[in-house]
Amino acid sequence: MLNSLFNNYISIIKGTFKRRRISRINYWQFAIINGIIGWPIYISFIYTNSNNNQVSSVFGLLYFLFVIIMIPVGISANIARLNDIGKSGWYLLWNLLPFVGPILVFVKYCTKGNQFENKYGPNPLQINNNNSQI
Repeated sequence: MLNSLFNNYISIIKGTFKRRRISRINYWQFAIINGIIGWPIYISFIYTNSNNNQVSSVFGLLYFLFVIIMIPVGISANIARLNDIGKSGWYLLWNLLPFVGPILVFVKYCTKGNQFENKYGPNPLQINNNNSQI
């Protein structure tokens, strides 16, 4: 199980600039693993920053690199999730609308994807089922 979580995480990172769809489960697994990796680094940086030592600089650099790497990956994963329900990546701009926008986008992230192929590609669940049958 843990191996499949990290395989999913790596496949999302590798597919950053590809036009594709990702299922709800893959999207939320990616989000959870990002939190598991990012939050401890961030908390360590905040905790050690109060002491103003070199350890704080190391955690700060690690967190900075993690964020810089994950910005395009996260945007790509969000767009791929929206593509799964037939929405364009421009739908992310709803996040700029205070209060209502992020809730609207969150609801779309939780929505079941299109069952059949749409203009963004085939159903990722059907692709996974076909690969597991081979």
